Amino acid sequence: MASSARIDREHVTLATEAETLYWEIKLGAERQAIREALHEVGDHPAAVARWLASHHKAHERPGEQRLHG
Repeated sequence: MASSARIDREHVTLATEAETLYWEIKLGAERQAIREALHEVGDHPAAVARWLASHHKAHERPGEQRLHG
């Protein structure tokens, strides 16, 4: 296999499972939320993190429901 195990930490990408898992953990968000952020703000990690935080998508896990009140 010719793929590199090195992950580009300067650009968020979900191109491989390893990269996806890295960014899910690093950003504290599900891959679908990361995809939305990539579409909205591009692939710079700080911009993606800000978008996730501002849309309350960071630190959510499957099945987790937030309580508002």
